[in-house]
Amino acid sequence: MNPAVPQTRSRVADIWRALACLGVVFFHGSNSVGDTHPWLESLTDFFGHSGPRLSIFFVVAGYCLALSAERRSAAASSALDFFRKRFLRIYPVYWAALGFALVLGTLAAPFNGRPLSEVFPATPQAWLAELTLTQHWLDQGSTLVVAWFLNHLVALSLVFGVALAVRSVQGRLALYVIVTALAHAPTITAWLPSLALWPHFACGVALAFAFPSAHSPARPALLLYPLALGLLGLGRGDSFLVYSACVTALFGLCLRHRDRLPSAPPALLAIATASYSIYLVHVPVMSPTLNLIKRLVPAESYAFVAAWIVHLGLGVGAGLLFHRLVEAPLQHLLTPSVPAPAGATPRAPHRWIDKLLRAGRPERASRLHTGTGQRVPLRRWPHLALSLASWLRLRLGRGCAVRPWLSYAAVRRLAALLPRGLRAGDRSRPVHPLARAALLAAPQHRIRRGLVPSPRPHPGRRRPPPRGSAIPLGRGRHGGFFHPSRPQPGLHLGGRRPPRRRLA
Repeated sequence: MNPAVPQTRSRVADIWRALACLGVVFFHGSNSVGDTHPWLESLTDFFGHSGPRLSIFFVVAGYCLALSAERRSAAASSALDFFRKRFLRIYPVYWAALGFALVLGTLAAPFNGRPLSEVFPATPQAWLAELTLTQHWLDQGSTLVVAWFLNHLVALSLVFGVALAVRSVQGRLALYVIVTALAHAPTITAWLPSLALWPHFACGVALAFAFPSAHSPARPALLLYPLALGLLGLGRGDSFLVYSACVTALFGLCLRHRDRLPSAPPALLAIATASYSIYLVHVPVMSPTLNLIKRLVPAESYAFVAAWIVHLGLGVGAGLLFHRLVEAPLQHLLTPSVPAPAGATPRAPHRWIDKLLRAGRPERASRLHTGTGQRVPLRRWPHLALSLASWLRLRLGRGCAVRPWLSYAAVRRLAALLPRGLRAGDRSRPVHPLARAALLAAPQHRIRRGLVPSPRPHPGRRRPPPRGSAIPLGRGRHGGFFHPSRPQPGLHLGGRRPPRRRLA
């Protein structure tokens, strides 16, 4: 599918992308079982015509590429930056899918009676074409049969990169008009085959610029281009152009009334997010699965239809899993980290630990309040282990073996994570429940020495804590002593310790 997804996702584009992705899965799944069963034969007749499905591909790809280019133009990004983003978005995931397809082909070769020479590219030129997505230009075959669309997408992305180099809007529109005119010249399209598909991409481009956005005003006159393209297709008898014009009209109607559209199901949005992975890996997974089904299940039975539906689900599920395990980590690794704005709340690094330690508490277990009002995640495992041990100590009772483990160094590390306001004597800020639990579980001899706040009044202590000791962490049942008139510098974190005083 289309890997050109803008940062500000369009719900309408996501729905269309998911429908196109499911359409291509049904097409490749029904293309090999046309005359095996009457039900599957009717499905082949319905999904066998590729015109509407390909029109959705090209229109959505042009729409998303235009939004991406316009957004980077508003941010004063260069054409080289656009090319770099497109390269990192398309090629790494494609290379991973190519390796996945080669591994599956190698494993399935002995069962299909194919030599390994037919699985791997035979010549260096074929390897170059596979790795650079130039199979169409170098007249080479593709290991991934769906790579032809990426060939044209990479070639047409060059047009958007050149358009970014042209700073004026009039110059960009003139460039698009020139490319559209060249796309209808037979001699030019014979030399540059991707230009023959530019009119279908241009429908999506016109649709993106026709509606207002945060970076450009509305230009409704551009909608005349899909109308003219449809009339041209009717005159020439070119159904592909007519399909593109109709898809553009329906897509524009959805964009016009996007506020009235019902919310899409979560499953459809998940397919839209993973559409690029599903597009790449569904054929390598479904092809050997279908060969196995043909050998084990009679083609005339209804069990074959059920197995065929299951193999479609395997193709979609493999794409979702590939997106979760490969595409999303790759994009996270290759995308440069953007500094968070001031006051933003960072995400917790380990969600499953948060669920384990939350235990019905209002605050997340892996975040603490600081004196500035921001939250800081506990990214280091010793602190997380200390919090977990303290939580167990609080839940299991005072006889737990975790209690002696809380040494002075451990309590000191925890004290460094306490809110600044608490250490400075300000009780207005909340205290994290795990920090409270850890201090409640501290050894009693540390409490007597004034190194740890007293969770409750000690039997031998009848006075307020001496100067230099920490303030207690609560009032009432688990509270200790608190005198606002007496200065409370907070926990003793090193240096000169407060003098020990004999208690009356």
